[in-house]
This record gives sequence, C-alpha cells and structure tokens, in this order.
Amino acid sequence: MGESSYDRQMLLDILEALPMDMIEYLTGYFAGDLNRSMYLRELKKELALKNKKTFSGEEMTELHKKEQMQAWRSYTKANNNRFSELMQKYVEMHLKRQRETNRKYSRLDMEETVSSHSKWYRMMKSNGQGGQYRDDLRRICVLFQLNYAQSVELLWSAGHPFDTDDKRDYLIAYCIAEGTYDLEKVDQCLADGNVEPLF
Repeated sequence: MGESSYDRQMLLDILEALPMDMIEYLTGYFAGDLNRSMYLRELKKELALKNKKTFSGEEMTELHKKEQMQAWRSYTKANNNRFSELMQKYVEMHLKRQRETNRKYSRLDMEETVSSHSKWYRMMKSNGQGGQYRDDLRRICVLFQLNYAQSVELLWSAGHPFDTDDKRDYLIAYCIAEGTYDLEKVDQCLADGNVEPLF
C-alpha cells in the first residue's frame, strides 16, 4: 500500500473509534476491490489481536476459505516475484543484525534454525508454495523479527496467511504483534495454549 507506519497507526486509531455497524459497512463497500478489501481485513485482524476481540463476519467458513484462495491466486498473478523480493530483503536485514552481535553467524545457521539447508533451497525455488513450508515461514517471521504487517505480507505472498480461527496461528500472530521474538518465549506461549511448539 505504500503507507508509512504513522499512516497505518492513524488508520488503526480511526477504525478502533468507529462503531461496529460502520466497520461492517466499510467491509461491504470495499468487497469488490481486492487490494482495499484485503488491507481492511488485515487492519481488522491487527486491531482484534491488539484488543483481543473479534469482529462479526470474520469466521473462517468454507466460503471464506474459497474467497481467500481466489484472492491469493489474483495476488500471485499480479505479484509474481513478490515472495523472492521480500525474502531477499528480510534475509539481508536478518544477517546484518545477527552479524553485528555474532560475527560467526552464517546463512547456514539461519537455514538450520528454520528447517534445513536442502529444504530452504526447495522453499526458495518454489516461492514458498506448498503446505510443507507453512511452519517454516512462520519461523522466519519470528526469527527475522518481522512486525505483524510484514509477516502478513510475506505469508500472503507464499499463500500461507494467518488463520486466526486456528488457536496455534492466533498465538503465533499474537506474539509477533506484541513484539515477542525470543524463540523460547514463543514456544512457551504455544505450550501455555496447549498447542505444538514452533521451534
């Protein structure tokens, strides 16, 4: 969308102040515009995570899943190289940050933390598409210390968006939204929720 963090926060503040019926009106109003509709949906999810509340009509029904898959296909057609571009950018950021504190940290160290060297290579070659990379990409969001908006875009570009009706996904997204990136703390949060660890 090209907005600054200030613009995004302002939109979140406005959305939080609006009555529920006005928010639902906006949801319907933007329904025919894929980009705006998806952006509004992600703002609503971010606000829901922040306030631990849900919006009506956001349940992950079968129809919702089909709409999401159709929207993802449209997105990937229009953004063929987005996953590769994002990964290149975030890998460089992560390696730079790690090497500032640990000069021996290597790309191989990073790949092994996420999964393995061979699986990383296959993931990059396939643009992250495939169910076997779902958890790997969530590990990347935490390991690279991506904020919630960055995580949403990266996961969306590979076709693995957060499913906030899934308890484990909700907790991972919540940790990211709260800025909790310590791997042990993330796994502890998941353990407290009686779901499988991420790392």
